[in-house]
Amino acid sequence: MEIIKEEAFRKQLRRGLSGGYLFYGDEDYLKIHMQKTVRESVCSDPAFALFNDVRLDALDYTPTALVNALMPPPMMSDKKLVCVNGLSPNAMKASEIEDLCEAAMTVRDYDYNILIVSVPAGQMDEGNSPKRPSAMLSKLGEALTPVLFESIPEGRLATWVGKHLAFHGATATPDVCAFIVSYCGRSMFCLSAETEKLAFYALSQNRTQVTREDVVRVCCPVIETDAFALANAILDGKYEEALSALSVMKFRRVDPIIVLSEISRVICDLV
Repeated sequence: MEIIKEEAFRKQLRRGLSGGYLFYGDEDYLKIHMQKTVRESVCSDPAFALFNDVRLDALDYTPTALVNALMPPPMMSDKKLVCVNGLSPNAMKASEIEDLCEAAMTVRDYDYNILIVSVPAGQMDEGNSPKRPSAMLSKLGEALTPVLFESIPEGRLATWVGKHLAFHGATATPDVCAFIVSYCGRSMFCLSAETEKLAFYALSQNRTQVTREDVVRVCCPVIETDAFALANAILDGKYEEALSALSVMKFRRVDPIIVLSEISRVICDLV
């Protein structure tokens, strides 16, 4: 089983996709964006999108429904896209995982399909992916090519924020972009909305440059209290931020052993 990452999938998309793919990992925003990119590539003619862009969610999905979606050939196109979103393998029985794999393998019989099964973050036991995938991921990997969407480091997020602002006609210095990430949090869904808000606010003031003052004035601050944020604060020597995150965890009655084990895992992963 070969596990590829987002960058490798993008390269495959440029060359031409075929077969089935399993989208998994922490960054749900990128999974949705990548599906949109594939859709624009495969279903370029909106007149035939009804036939060539088939979508199933967790409520619609059954193995039979998936096979029925894969069987019809594309209309006036070489390829057809079939997407299954929202499945939670952790909530599925072993027999249901087996049925999903068998249905997904049908894509090999109907090679005009591109199949994407997208699993939300936290809904599948990934193991220590990609080095030591879980038995569940390995099983699904027999039928689908796993594509890992990892959380983006803060430095790359800041660069992405700058590009997102530019898309809406605004600009910001690298320092301000980094401040937006620290102030608004690491969620790309939130950052997308907040950068759009910032851009239009700056434009409404007859300027294109976004400032730190703009961020404080119009954006919603986020207090991150997960183990990653706590471990980062400890490693950076930001003890007030660490204590603030820890106090929220105490309020939520998170078991101290769980907190310690999660911090240890973050540090070990960094090492």
